[in-house]
Amino acid sequence: MRRTPRVESNLHGDIRETGGIQMISSTCEYALRAVAFLCASPEKFYTVQEIAESTHAPPGYLAKILQLLVHAKIIRSQRGIRGGFRLGRRPAEISVLDVLRASDFSLARIEHCPLGPRGQRRLCPLHKLLDDAVVTVEQQLARVSMFELVRARPGASGLENSLLCFRPAEARPRPRKRRLVRVPELSRAASR
Repeated sequence: MRRTPRVESNLHGDIRETGGIQMISSTCEYALRAVAFLCASPEKFYTVQEIAESTHAPPGYLAKILQLLVHAKIIRSQRGIRGGFRLGRRPAEISVLDVLRASDFSLARIEHCPLGPRGQRRLCPLHKLLDDAVVTVEQQLARVSMFELVRARPGASGLENSLLCFRPAEARPRPRKRRLVRVPELSRAASR
C-alpha cells in the first residue's frame, strides 16, 4: 500500500484529487471498471472507446489493459466491424481476484521474519499477523464474483445502481448548453 494523491472522477465527469491509501493500482482499478461494465451485457461486444467513456478510463491505456484481460481469458476480443470486447466467461465465474491478477496486482506473503535469523520459517507475532492479513484479503477477493460486485441492490434497477461508480455513456446526464441572449437595447448602450 502506498500513500499517494489520487485523482477520481464522479458520475458526472467531475475530477477531484483525493488523499488516502491506495491499495490497488490504476491499472487494477481500470480493469475492474471495464469488467464490471462488460458484466452488464455479457453477450454484447463494446469498442474500447465505448468502455473508456463509460468507465472514465483513458482509451489508449485501457486498450492495453483489455489485452491483459483477453490473455487471462476473462474477456474475449473480436476483430471487424461488429467486433470489440465482451466477457469470456459468465460474471459469476470471474472473481475480483481473477481480474486483479490479470492486471498487475500481487499480494506478497511474508515467508520469513526480517528481524529474525535467516532461514527461520517461524514468523514473529507481528509478521504472522501481517501475513494472516494478506491471506484474508486474498481470500475475500477470491470469494467475491464480479456478478456479486455489480448486481443491483434490492428495489433498484439499471447500471447506475450498481456498486461501482460508472454508468453507460448514454445514461450519463449531458451538461445543458447555455444560450446567450442578446438584448438589443443593452448591446447598443454598451457600444456607446
